[in-house]
Amino acid sequence: MQRVITRSIYTVSTRPDTADDELCVCVLLHGPGCAEGHEGAFLGRSRRVTSLILSGVGLLGVAQLCSALLPIPKSLPIDRFFRSTHAAWVLAVFGILVGPFYEELLFRGFLFPALRRYLPLVASIVIDGLLFALYHGPQLAWSWAPMLLIFVVGSVLTIVRARTGWLGSAFLGHSAYSAFDFVLICAASDGFRHMHKLR
Repeated sequence: MQRVITRSIYTVSTRPDTADDELCVCVLLHGPGCAEGHEGAFLGRSRRVTSLILSGVGLLGVAQLCSALLPIPKSLPIDRFFRSTHAAWVLAVFGILVGPFYEELLFRGFLFPALRRYLPLVASIVIDGLLFALYHGPQLAWSWAPMLLIFVVGSVLTIVRARTGWLGSAFLGHSAYSAFDFVLICAASDGFRHMHKLR
């Protein structure tokens, strides 16, 4: 399957109007070496992938510990998506795959490099993390405590992106963070069937 995807990317990339978009997808899949013409195997980078996934899980663990010390509201707007088991499963799939992909493409793929053109590294990371938190504001009722946690998470993902030079690293960390979060919620609520147990 990976060979088919790779072959399609390099075939379509010969078209001028799609070259930039396909290059972006190629770099996301294979890392920065792809931009230099190296067809590195994404699945073969097991150590890097494992490290990034564990980092995402560890980041969630730290966030959970911090949330126990902060005044997190008992009810947030995002909770309405967990009113039914079906909606919760849909949100889980979206939150693990679709959400991280588009958010990383926006914040770490386009916004962060744009900020780096005009601002120092630290300022770019802080602004990117701040905008990431503001983006999630409506889901969190603009409550400062959960938004602070999201700011930290976003900043860490931006740091990972900056250190590795690879957008896929931020996506893997973000996706692992969300996946483990949903796993914990799913386990605690008997497969999203008894959400009242979380209150």
